[in-house]
Amino acid sequence: MGDDKRDFWLNSVVYKKDQNSSIDIGEGKYFCAMPTKLLMVSTVASTLSAFLLPHVKCMQQQGWIVDGAANGIIGNDKCISTFNSVYDIKWSRNPFDVFRMIEAMDRIRSIVEDGGYDVVHVHTPIASAVTRFALRHMVKAKQIKMMYTAHGFHFYKGAPLLNWLVYYPIEKYLSRYTDVLVTINKEDYARAQRKFCTPVVYYIPGIGVDIEKFKRCKVSKHDKRVELGIPDNAFVLLSVGELANRKNQRVVIRALGKINDPTIFYVIAGKGPLENEYMRLAMQNGIADNVMLLGHRLDIDEICKVADVFVHPSVREGLGIAPLESMAVGLPLISSYVNGIKDYTQDGVTGCCISNPLDVEAMVAAILTMRDNIEFRKRCALNNIEIAKSFDMKFSLKAMSNIYCRQVAK
Repeated sequence: MGDDKRDFWLNSVVYKKDQNSSIDIGEGKYFCAMPTKLLMVSTVASTLSAFLLPHVKCMQQQGWIVDGAANGIIGNDKCISTFNSVYDIKWSRNPFDVFRMIEAMDRIRSIVEDGGYDVVHVHTPIASAVTRFALRHMVKAKQIKMMYTAHGFHFYKGAPLLNWLVYYPIEKYLSRYTDVLVTINKEDYARAQRKFCTPVVYYIPGIGVDIEKFKRCKVSKHDKRVELGIPDNAFVLLSVGELANRKNQRVVIRALGKINDPTIFYVIAGKGPLENEYMRLAMQNGIADNVMLLGHRLDIDEICKVADVFVHPSVREGLGIAPLESMAVGLPLISSYVNGIKDYTQDGVTGCCISNPLDVEAMVAAILTMRDNIEFRKRCALNNIEIAKSFDMKFSLKAMSNIYCRQVAK
């Protein structure tokens, strides 16, 4: 391992040092003495407001000025009240929209040049690619430090060939204009170390789960079920996430159609483009009354308390905050077994793992196992509470704080 290839291991959350290093990132002993300006960049503001504001506050408490740039950030109250300054950038999700791409590059270049930033930290594929390309000359001239957190590469073991042909060459090229790459799952970390030009690669245990919030949650299971319209004797499956192909909730609906048990309810919290399709699919399978689409919810901790099993059948996942939150509550897990999800799941330990996320029969078998084996659910629940602790936000905050400070101090 080279001097600048760093590693965090989940169970100990200890920074693995070479002999020349005197900085213990895992324990949070390295701090910046000088005021520093950081710009966080994301494609959409919801990514910043949903996942990254605790990291913003952590660095501000150390005296950093932290600004944000994203599409829609001007209308995001959480971002406006947290960041020191915000900048709206109209990113295009269409790679062939050349005019919009050029406009976005000019915009981010102007923001960084005028802002005098020490560190630019990019998130999400579109924003990270355009920003790194636009600022490549500043990176080469060492005018700024460019950091990139990969929340799950689109190329991974088992990914479609098209993903490898498109995304992998782009990321490999842009790695030469990336000073620090932060990965959140072991597969991405290993590949980045072997294949990319980025001089410093870290692995951290995700962006962090607010374990204490879910531990503190107290709610009457009966009252909450009444509020949601779920019978007391129901066996409740819960999924949380966007209603989209990547999250793959349709495999659960199809499996429940085959099982045809009126006591099983499937609750999905989230919004997305497949809402109407899922309702039609539930009707076609004769389970429309047992599939509940709740939309966007702010009481996920309470809903977890009334569920029996959490189901996370994603076809691709950088890590997955929602299943880790459910594990912190003590829910057994039915999940796919792909890229980032592998870091915290094991068949028979955390619940039931499904190698092929599209396998309806495997999902049927997993649901029936959970429904019929109460002792198995209890064992998995206890295991999951312990496993989730390794992904506590306090570890991620310490890690990122020290990664930031180390790079500025170089």
